[in-house]
Amino acid sequence: MSVVQRNAGHTKDVEGQWSTGIGLFNQRRPIMQLVYDVVCGMSAEDGLWTSKSDYKGKTYSFCCDGCKSAFEKAPEYHLSNFAEEHPGINPVPEK
Repeated sequence: MSVVQRNAGHTKDVEGQWSTGIGLFNQRRPIMQLVYDVVCGMSAEDGLWTSKSDYKGKTYSFCCDGCKSAFEKAPEYHLSNFAEEHPGINPVPEK
């Protein structure tokens, strides 16, 4: 795709379709499943974070060792808090 025009962070390709830079990036690779840090609420693609903890048969991912440590001290607190603040979101993707 050749970019022919730029406007406020968006690009217009030769077919005349507007797209953000993120859209162009996602077209080049498959979209991965998201994991959520149940302590701070951040999200990332599965596999990017190295801090992990197993709890009740599930592997939870964390943005940093500090969040992992907080979770391991009070896992039920953080899981219930995450569920309350992010209704309907599963922090661990289904395999």
